[in-house]
Amino acid sequence: MVASRLVVAAPGAVPPSRDALGFVDVRILVGVDVREGRVSVSGWTRATQTTGEDAIRAMQQRGVTRFVYTNVDRDGMLEGPDLEEVQRVSRAVRGRFLYSGGISSIEDLRALHSLRLLNLAGVISGKALYEGRFGVAEGQAVLDRPD
Repeated sequence: MVASRLVVAAPGAVPPSRDALGFVDVRILVGVDVREGRVSVSGWTRATQTTGEDAIRAMQQRGVTRFVYTNVDRDGMLEGPDLEEVQRVSRAVRGRFLYSGGISSIEDLRALHSLRLLNLAGVISGKALYEGRFGVAEGQAVLDRPD
């Protein structure tokens, strides 16, 4: 099996040099984990003063175009995504991103789909799938709807 995508963790509040990001291409996604609106690092144990949107902008200046944005406060909690946050992230991202955090139901997927954000490439749902709240095919059908 050959991997077609790789997710690397954002390096915290200090954006890496252009040389450190020399590996970046469309198959590499940079993870931005956010707790209480600020980038969280070291396995979500240390908060920075940098907002997720500012971290994304800084990474984009260094060539990053693909992101995985995780709302750590909602991850695994099944409380639904923060739709306002998703819209803010969408405004910051000039490439594409995946959103993770709180997705609990087909209704959550419909709400995300209804935002019609062209740069929202997909979502990550773990616990809801694990608990059987919806299936992969059912979720994909909602997200693939043209309307």
